[in-house]
Amino acid sequence: MGKIVLEEKVKFSQQSYLSDTLFKSNNLLLELLCMEEGQEVISKITNSQVILLVVSGNGSLTQGSDTSTLKADSLVIFEGVEQFEIKASKQMTILQYVIPQP
Repeated sequence: MGKIVLEEKVKFSQQSYLSDTLFKSNNLLLELLCMEEGQEVISKITNSQVILLVVSGNGSLTQGSDTSTLKADSLVIFEGVEQFEIKASKQMTILQYVIPQP
């Protein structure tokens, strides 16, 4: 393990969102999600807890029929037992922690 400079890891693609695994162990998966405007991440259902920290940009998080706004410095914590969707309203970067990793 060592120091990670997020600014150096951020990359975007017009084709689809990009995901970079920053750390992975038996207990934790830490990913950097980089999304262009309009791109979506649709999750798989897991028995893990999920923590989303929006680093930059904004968008929305939909869980079931509930939709909430995501913006820089938003922190969302939930159980991953229900499928969720993240959609970028403008270019967005998110740190996604999955505990334990699926």
